[in-house]
Amino acid sequence: MAKRKTDMKRYLPLGVPMDKVLSYFGLGLIAASLVSLQFVARYSKALDALYYWQNKKRVLRPGAVITPFFSLIPGIYWGFYVLMAAMAVVAVGFYFWHYHQSRSIYTMRRLPHAEELPRRCLAAPLAGVILSLLTMAILTALYYLIYRCATPAQCLNPQLW
Repeated sequence: MAKRKTDMKRYLPLGVPMDKVLSYFGLGLIAASLVSLQFVARYSKALDALYYWQNKKRVLRPGAVITPFFSLIPGIYWGFYVLMAAMAVVAVGFYFWHYHQSRSIYTMRRLPHAEELPRRCLAAPLAGVILSLLTMAILTALYYLIYRCATPAQCLNPQLW
């Protein structure tokens, strides 16, 4: 495990605490995922609209059609958008870290490999954006699976897409 930590430090500016970067990003990812749970509330409301109560029993409305899946999605991923915007701020912060914290900007510019400075400033934020997009895709697939499996077949919208 120690070797992996050493390898990952190559992608951060000198002196940036990797554990803090990972924990802050992890917290951001968890918060964004929790915000996306708005889908469950919206879906629950749409599902309840398919039924009415008769003699203390839930009865499916005849001809009821559930709200289309992509009408339930808008606005649930704003936490991820904020997280990805924060990654741009982190990239700029990493660049200025070389000036103010580690004071290694002159050394970084003199290195024979010109890609060293951009790699240390952009690698972690780009990985964060990619991980955010991947998490959004996984959550969308999970929400679609919930939508398809929990909705009565006769209530699915024929024009799902």
